[in-house]
Amino acid sequence: MSSELDLIRRFRKKRDEASFRLIYREDTPAVYRSVLRFLGSDEEAADVVQETWMRAITNLTAFSGRSTFKTWLTALIAVGKY
Repeated sequence: MSSELDLIRRFRKKRDEASFRLIYREDTPAVYRSVLRFLGSDEEAADVVQETWMRAITNLTAFSGRSTFKTWLTALIAVGKY
């Protein structure tokens, strides 16, 4: 199985949907739990997670791999000021 960094590189280069789905399935539960702890509402947390992924896709070239992707996603949440 490919590492998450390999999947991210493949998605950035080819916009490979299968790679994105694997990344999304791996990281969304942790992102959701983090957001839910702060917001306390399932509906609001789901909205923030969706917005975080939209921001992630838009800014994916900024991910350098110096941190885990989950850490980077969490930083995007903080930037969104949720």
